[in-house]
Amino acid sequence: MPTIRSALVVPASVAAIVVGVALVLLTLVSVYASWHNGAVRCMDRPLPSGVPPEGGFTADTVWWPVGLRCSYSRSDGSAAVVAPSDWGATVALYGGMLLAALGVVVLLVTMLRRRR
Repeated sequence: MPTIRSALVVPASVAAIVVGVALVLLTLVSVYASWHNGAVRCMDRPLPSGVPPEGGFTADTVWWPVGLRCSYSRSDGSAAVVAPSDWGATVALYGGMLLAALGVVVLLVTMLRRRR
C-alpha cells in the first residue's frame, strides 16, 4: 500500500519537470534575443584599449557562461576579446536542465519500484 510520502513523489517529479522545462525555455528565449542582436550589442559597448573605432569585430554566442562574446581587431593585428558573463542566464538554463533531469530520474525510479 502506497504511503502519503510515496503518493506525493509523482506529482512533485512532474512539477519539477514542468518547472525545469519552463525555466529552460524562458531562458533560451531571453538569451536568443540578445544573441540575435549580437552585432548591435558589440557595437554599443565601449571599445577595449588599442582597438580603433574603424576596427572590425565579430559577435559569437557562447554556452559557458551563456551569453555573447565580442572579438575586436586591434591596430597591431592582435585580437581583444570581451566576453561579459551572464551568470544569471547560465544558472537559470543549466539549473532548469538539472531540475528537469532530476524530475525524470525520480519519476522513472518511482515507476520501476511500483512495478515490483
